[in-house]
Amino acid sequence: MVVCEPNIVHYAPLSKSQATALEESDRKLAYQNISIDRPTLPTNDGTNACVFLSLGIVDSIQMNSHELLDCDLLDGDDPYLPTLLERASNIIHEYPKDFNKHRDTNSMYGVDEAYKILHENKLLHYPYEFSEKFFNNNTIYSCEFQLEFQNTIKDIRNDAVTTKEIQSFLFQAASYVFSICIVPKGDILITETHPIQQQLHGNGNGLVVVSTSIGGIFDWIMKRSLQSGVSESCTPFLYLAIPQR
Repeated sequence: MVVCEPNIVHYAPLSKSQATALEESDRKLAYQNISIDRPTLPTNDGTNACVFLSLGIVDSIQMNSHELLDCDLLDGDDPYLPTLLERASNIIHEYPKDFNKHRDTNSMYGVDEAYKILHENKLLHYPYEFSEKFFNNNTIYSCEFQLEFQNTIKDIRNDAVTTKEIQSFLFQAASYVFSICIVPKGDILITETHPIQQQLHGNGNGLVVVSTSIGGIFDWIMKRSLQSGVSESCTPFLYLAIPQR
């Protein structure tokens, strides 16, 4: 079910999060009354996988970009949003089976490192070039960052509307990464793969946030960062992901 704040932001919980695989494994062991000192992790374990999953979601959206040319994600009758939710949930639950063979689940990876693993192992449909935005090293809760972030998103949205091409990028604050896409009609789409609780309009699974309001998107990101314990000294980054078709 899509939850709405009228004319501002729409929230659509996913059916999975990157913690789901471990939760399902734990429930299975508990049901079978199995106690083991060193349990085998499930093959689709999503621990520390947000950057890999976010790249996979960006790639899926770019691969199906023709579906988004005329869609209105804020229209309750638009058929694309349910499709997007299903695809994102499937990526969260199934994609780790492919990339877990090539990473250490106990380690954190940067965008460049994760992309290299996915690209070299042919786990993306397109190669990508990345353009990094530093926000002049302004910290995440500063007024300067707010102004720069909103102006940057405004410019990227103008590009999406003018070129009629989806603009996709990754937002990183400390160890947290999620994808943001802007469609040709100007809707801004966040896909967050971590478990998102009710305080942020989630249900304990991942969450899709859709809005035409840059301020509304920024407010949600700030609340998400505060709840996640992102420190005041954190300098966020945007990585614009440009598909090389």
